[in-house]
Amino acid sequence: MTGTGDKEVHVVTGGAGFPGFSLGKQLTKKGHLVRLFDIKEPVWELEDGMEFIKGDIVDGRKLCEVIKGANAVYHLASYGMSGREQ
Repeated sequence: MTGTGDKEVHVVTGGAGFPGFSLGKQLTKKGHLVRLFDIKEPVWELEDGMEFIKGDIVDGRKLCEVIKGANAVYHLASYGMSGREQ
């Protein structure tokens, strides 16, 4: 989960949902490495430069691990729309 070379690392919480995954795709097209973080896996195939990390945003330790070394974090996760609430 570390950056490579000069590429920036961007984290997207809620990365398995449509808005988060779409944002991740756009960020990879701009040359960034993207960490998608969600409690469920995306239904779409990961693009080159994407990494999926399974976890819950209420798990502070896991969240800190995921965002460590990131240049930017996009918080798109929301309560009740996916995962355990379905």
